[in-house]
Amino acid sequence: MWCILAPSIQSSVYQLFIILQMWCILAPSIQSSVNQLFIILQMWCILAPSIQSSVNQLFIILQMWCTLAPSIQSSVNQLFIILQMWCILAPSNQALLISSSLSYRLVYIGTIHPEHHKLTLLFLNHGKHVLVEKPAAMNLKQLKEMTSLAKEKKLFFMEAVWSRYFPLYERLVQELASGTIGKLKLLSIQFALPLWDVPRIRDKALGGGALLDIGVYPLNIAVFLFGIPDKILTEGTMMDSGVDEAVCVIFKYNDGRMAQLNCSVAYKGVNEVVIFGTKGQIKVHEPMWCPTEMTLPSGKVTFELPKTSAKFNFHNSAGMVYEAVHVRKCIKEGKLESPYVSMDHSEYVMGLVDQIKKDIGLRYDVDD
Repeated sequence: MWCILAPSIQSSVYQLFIILQMWCILAPSIQSSVNQLFIILQMWCILAPSIQSSVNQLFIILQMWCTLAPSIQSSVNQLFIILQMWCILAPSNQALLISSSLSYRLVYIGTIHPEHHKLTLLFLNHGKHVLVEKPAAMNLKQLKEMTSLAKEKKLFFMEAVWSRYFPLYERLVQELASGTIGKLKLLSIQFALPLWDVPRIRDKALGGGALLDIGVYPLNIAVFLFGIPDKILTEGTMMDSGVDEAVCVIFKYNDGRMAQLNCSVAYKGVNEVVIFGTKGQIKVHEPMWCPTEMTLPSGKVTFELPKTSAKFNFHNSAGMVYEAVHVRKCIKEGKLESPYVSMDHSEYVMGLVDQIKKDIGLRYDVDD
């Protein structure tokens, strides 16, 4: 049935609802038969020609099905979730499927970095607010196209720098303003994880490298805490695949302050933020990108994460609710950007990323 319908799927919303009915028919047998899953994968190959070139994408689809299958029968909404995944994997069907999905206002884009630009433009052009993972784009040129379109469409746009919304960082700002550590002199941030076993980290085509994957955290936090530097010094080491393994950046300020920022995918670092002043220091403990503990001159303070029964794959993922609540509040108040991570802030940091890439000899195919 899919093969017969496939030629006209892209041009008819009516056909989409026929497809939905077929998904409902197929769903009950999906749970009990691995063979059925591979039959479905073959259908996907026919309907999404670009999928045929990547075995990895087929396994991604299989994983999605395995995760979602138990609840498919009970919710037509789940079918739309699957179709949204299909949008990402089958570009030729994106516009059709999005135009029929009118029940949501905000899209969170958490794909690999090289997909952020085109998916953001796609959803903005269909009237959706966008929250896009960091780095929001591969370079400043892409990001400016995204922010310009958001402004033109009068839609909310924000780069998902989730660290900024953790209560600990709000408390840190208050502590710095109080002057308990005196005049600020040095900010030290390290983020290093052994990510050699993650294939995309080494793959330039997938936006691999330390800078884009984890280096954007120290950059964002440094600009947030110390502001825009007056001078930047950069060094980096490269992998054989052409992406960066480690990057060291120094921010210098005309008032005598400095920030030293390090990121690497080759080893496990201390992953802390330390701020030194003339009267003392403050340490944000690991994991500094989603922290719950900090040592002040007065002692250690701890912030409890939101309570949830959900299970997560990564550190302190329950803390993503802080960002989600903030975005919801912005949209309800009619704001088109966040006062914490504004479009100007994201563009400035992306400009830093472009400069650092140039300094260490890192270039992706999408870079001019």
